[in-house]
Amino acid sequence: MKPSSNLAAVINTAKKDTEELTKNNVVVVWGGTKDVGKNKTQNGLLQLKNIAENHKQTNIFVMSIPHRYDLQINSWLNNEIQVFNTKLRTQKKVSGNAFLIEVNSDRDQFTRPDVHLNSKDKEQSAKKMVNTIEDILNKT
Repeated sequence: MKPSSNLAAVINTAKKDTEELTKNNVVVVWGGTKDVGKNKTQNGLLQLKNIAENHKQTNIFVMSIPHRYDLQINSWLNNEIQVFNTKLRTQKKVSGNAFLIEVNSDRDQFTRPDVHLNSKDKEQSAKKMVNTIEDILNKT
């Protein structure tokens, strides 16, 4: 975890910790909000692609970016979040070790100021993460 950081900072911090992981291990990347924006979306996607390619020996799980309820529904940032998540869904098919976990982003799951998940929904997201990871690892 590296709050308020972009994906490059998160991934660079994790490099040493992930070098010796195997297919029995999992890396979860839940970030990218700082990377979504004008002219930054491609960089965020590239960072995620790089971590998957540079860590083929382990399983990479990427969480989608939730809608921002502190902004208007059709704001440029919410539109860019949709573009990012759509491209992320496509990109995950490129690498056999990278998997996407969709974060449910219903309005009632967020605290004020409408940016962060509330504690109940953080727990639900964590359970969804665990279930998805178990399902995929059991298949492989």
